[in-house]
Amino acid sequence: MNLYLEKKILINILFKLNTSLFIIMKHTLPYLLVLFIFSTIPATANDQKIKRFKNSFDKNKDGAVTKDEYISTRSKWGKTIEESEKYFKYHDKNSDGSLTLDEFLSSK
Repeated sequence: MNLYLEKKILINILFKLNTSLFIIMKHTLPYLLVLFIFSTIPATANDQKIKRFKNSFDKNKDGAVTKDEYISTRSKWGKTIEESEKYFKYHDKNSDGSLTLDEFLSSK
């Protein structure tokens, strides 16, 4: 095969490859841009509280935080038991001895 023909085949392959990449990028770039924009929006205060409730306080992942779970988590943060008991009582609106996510979020 001569050099001219090899060069022409290579250019043809590269052109098809670039065309395919352009088509792919043309259709996916808007979606990637939207994903990037939404991923950079900071979480709201409620989102942060939900994350804290689920990841920090609710140790056994049952959807409720017991007084022991609440106090042990806050003690790891350097809070006193007395202060934690006071805040737990404040959050526990129905005084059943556990905090639900709704009770946790309803507190200011």
